[in-house]
Amino acid sequence: MDLLNRKGIKSEARAFIGTDRRWLSMLLACLPLYLLNGAISGGITVLKKVTLNGAVQETTTVSFGSSILSWLLIPFTVAIAGYYLNWLRGFNPEWKSIYREGVDRYGKYFSVGLITQIIIGLWTLLLIVPGIIKGYQYIFVHNIIHDNPNLSAKQARELSRRMTDGYKGDLFIMHLSFIPWLLLVGITFGIAAIYVVPYMACTGAMYYENLKNNAIASGRARPEEFGIFPVPPYADNGEFYNQNPQEPQNGGYQYNANPYAPQNPYAQNPQNYAPQNPFAAPNTDVPPAPTAYGNGTENQQESENAPTDAFNEDEN
Repeated sequence: MDLLNRKGIKSEARAFIGTDRRWLSMLLACLPLYLLNGAISGGITVLKKVTLNGAVQETTTVSFGSSILSWLLIPFTVAIAGYYLNWLRGFNPEWKSIYREGVDRYGKYFSVGLITQIIIGLWTLLLIVPGIIKGYQYIFVHNIIHDNPNLSAKQARELSRRMTDGYKGDLFIMHLSFIPWLLLVGITFGIAAIYVVPYMACTGAMYYENLKNNAIASGRARPEEFGIFPVPPYADNGEFYNQNPQEPQNGGYQYNANPYAPQNPYAQNPQNYAPQNPFAAPNTDVPPAPTAYGNGTENQQESENAPTDAFNEDEN
């Protein structure tokens, strides 16, 4: 089956956020930022309707101001992407980790996010379709820079491009599949967003994990690019560094220390949403990576024939 089994991944996303009503915890943690973003948009709409002598005032200053306010929230948008990844990896992050991470890495996240938005915007001004393709090409920049904040904006974009090469069409279809859910949000005057927003975010995080694993195993990327570093098999006191009984005790790969999610990402997880094995070193002679999500408890392999639609064309 295909690497990105959309129905399987979405089913597992619903099961994951439904366990102990995780969706509620996820939403409440991000709610202040969602409301702030909504307040910015709502305030701009009101200002545009202010009349002077019976005429509606339309000013570019208001629109530009809204863009600046939205840009200032970019670091917290990146932190939210990392928050969902930390949930999937078994970190069980605290709600305040979003805001602590956004503040501590504000400059880095802001520069990377802003440059990426500007590039996508310029491509959109050229033609709509190239802008959409560029948007999907760089869709994982936020996730990547959360995993490895040492990357530059250019490096994060290049890594996202390699990850999504051949899969932009799958990502586009995944977003289209949420249209009925978005209609439900509209019909319920936004109430359904309480569930739909975590559902969509969790599904996107699962897509990222699958494509990240595939990029590493297929040789498109190195583990170090995602902030995953090799560790020696023994500590100075002779004990194993790796304390997870499900992992081999002779070294391997693990995530670098994450101050915003202090637990071991490979800790035993009954839902099997945390990765169960350390990453092997990239080897182009082995089959594509097994997926983490999309087929219940079984792993899947990447289809040999990648999609060939317009969204999946390589960048020249």
